[in-house]
Amino acid sequence: VPDPASGPIWARVKFRRKWLGALVGVLDCPPQFAVEMTMRDGTTRVYGLISSLAEDGFLISPVIAGCDAFAALKNDPANPILQRGYVSSLRFWTNSSSSFVEDSIAVSFSRLTPPPAK
Repeated sequence: VPDPASGPIWARVKFRRKWLGALVGVLDCPPQFAVEMTMRDGTTRVYGLISSLAEDGFLISPVIAGCDAFAALKNDPANPILQRGYVSSLRFWTNSSSSFVEDSIAVSFSRLTPPPAK
């Protein structure tokens, strides 16, 4: 995961379903995905992911775990609250059978540029 010290990191994740997984997703429910984030201090956090939302992208680092962190994201990027949310590595998994989901996924990162202050 890129260093978010010079700006928050946006991630897009593309899970590849096999044809059987796509069929099951239409007839029943789509596979469930999760991400385990290892923070810089070594702690881990696990979050569920909705594959269609993950493809559009989400803020991956810093992790915004409360109102204080959200306010700091805009007003004080050097705030220690945000630094505690810096992600050093990711691991993705699914509860689905390997016959439903490909073993590989595509992950891309980009840096968010906040709008200028008014």
